[in-house]
Amino acid sequence: MPPRKKKEQKEPVGINDAFEAQLATLGLGDALKLADEYDNDVVCVTTGFPGLDHAIDDRGINCGLPKCRHSEIYSKKEHAGKTSLALAIGVTWQLLGLRVGILDIEGSMTAAYLKQLGFITDKAEAEARGLYAVRLVQVKVKAEDCETEMVYVEAVLDLIAKAANVFDLLIVDSVDALVSEADAAKTTSDNDLVGGISKKMRGFFRKNTTRRSHVCWLNHANKSIGGTMVSYSTSGGKSVPRYSSLRFELEVIGKLAEGDKDPYGFITRVKLVKDRLGANWRYTDLYYIFGEGFSKEYDYFKQALRVGIITKFGGWFYILGEGKNVDERKKSAPWKCQGELGSYRDLIGEHRSIFDGIKQLIDGEDVIPEVGFEHGDEAAAAAAEAEEFQEAEAA
Repeated sequence: MPPRKKKEQKEPVGINDAFEAQLATLGLGDALKLADEYDNDVVCVTTGFPGLDHAIDDRGINCGLPKCRHSEIYSKKEHAGKTSLALAIGVTWQLLGLRVGILDIEGSMTAAYLKQLGFITDKAEAEARGLYAVRLVQVKVKAEDCETEMVYVEAVLDLIAKAANVFDLLIVDSVDALVSEADAAKTTSDNDLVGGISKKMRGFFRKNTTRRSHVCWLNHANKSIGGTMVSYSTSGGKSVPRYSSLRFELEVIGKLAEGDKDPYGFITRVKLVKDRLGANWRYTDLYYIFGEGFSKEYDYFKQALRVGIITKFGGWFYILGEGKNVDERKKSAPWKCQGELGSYRDLIGEHRSIFDGIKQLIDGEDVIPEVGFEHGDEAAAAAAEAEEFQEAEAA
């Protein structure tokens, strides 16, 4: 009898191989990727403010604004520093070699103001330092049926969609200044044109899902009264809040002044009301100095006071020297100055080398900035948001 042929042994099929074969028969093989093959990591760039970076993510993993994402900066009251904060972040990004663009919809910025904040606007100077010169865009269009000159949301969103593919940071100032062309020409009886901006914004976010830029939208929160609840909602509908990875609410909580003298600045609390990178409701306080904007140097000055690098006695500020007691250490102090504002300006001016040493010491010791946590009334906020959404959908 001829010898029996041995049966070919089939290689064992793993459960994942069998599952992939099943997906392939349903036409889902290319649609569903393994998680290990899916790369959607977030790359962040510092804001330039240690406290704000720490408020975004206290774990130290994603400190700063994420690339290719959206954020919204708004306030319930004017003059809280929305534009100044965004521009201060823009200066940091430019000096890091990134491309910064500003859409000045309100038409309030000047080249002198941008230079004062630290932007490099001159092309030759920027190239000499190996940087990109900041770009400023002012969009103005006049409607045929409207006598006033307005900025139409259609033109701005089209510009943002294109610019978001070439810039690293786009600052849009502001959503509240946008108006649709149809809205500008309509009368009170044109009910079919209600919600023009909201619909345009929603369509923009749904259509433009990939970008190079981090787009920072500046906005204003308006009060709305419904029933017994008073709530605030930002302009432009719910699209910007929904599609933003970060939402910053700014509130002025105090002034910077010495005695009875006129204030030289104010303190703004920056609260994370939405944070996809960390915990919501964390906040930090930033210092606005008149003539400078939000000052990173003043932030370091206050941190040096907090951790004891600079010591205050009465109206005098010291970097104490060596000695057995406080009096001896005050006499041997390598630096002292009178008044908080005077001390700050003396350090960043005449004694800049001492300030740089303080900054290096704070950075080297990994001093944790002051960050607070505020428990918001989440139930009331969720109810208000649901009510606003229903009204928007009905409109």
